[in-house]
Amino acid sequence: MIFDKHANLKYKFGNRHFRTGALRNKVSRMAKYDHLIIADDDILFHEDFYLGLVKFGEDYDVMACKILNPDGSRFYDWKIHIGGKNYLIDYTETSPDISLSSGIYILKQWVFEKVQMDNNLGYYEGEDVDFSDRLKKEGIRIALNPYCTVTHDAPYKQAGKSVLRMDFIGRLAYLKYLITKGFNSNNDK
Repeated sequence: MIFDKHANLKYKFGNRHFRTGALRNKVSRMAKYDHLIIADDDILFHEDFYLGLVKFGEDYDVMACKILNPDGSRFYDWKIHIGGKNYLIDYTETSPDISLSSGIYILKQWVFEKVQMDNNLGYYEGEDVDFSDRLKKEGIRIALNPYCTVTHDAPYKQAGKSVLRMDFIGRLAYLKYLITKGFNSNNDK
């Protein structure tokens, strides 16, 4: 998805056989504008999204935004990656371990020209962590825009500082989480 300053959203679809990194790099090379929004096809944009971009302004290199699950809990939007695992952090926190979600991120065109995704990495292969690490290594700032919200239209649910997939296997993991935490509903948000 490519965004311009006039709020025109244009979809570009590539060959679905491309790996995630290669596809996103191909689409980004076609961009004609200074800001790019890279989003999965199961991301639903809330009405506040464009106004949130305007409100936040230009003080970013790469931007994350609020990502909600269908139940209103958080998806991996503002997260750290430590020891091979993702953990949500509070929107007011920052960390040298910050890592983008591959679900959606916004970047300036010059960032893409400097750091691209790894063409050989696909979904669930750490493509987002690899990209985030290389961005930080180049001194590129990752910021959170708390004014923009999207929903990840997939079966996930927040469980403490983690997010679980709620298909059968995910539900078993969530049940284990609830048993471990004593079924306290305050652990979910």
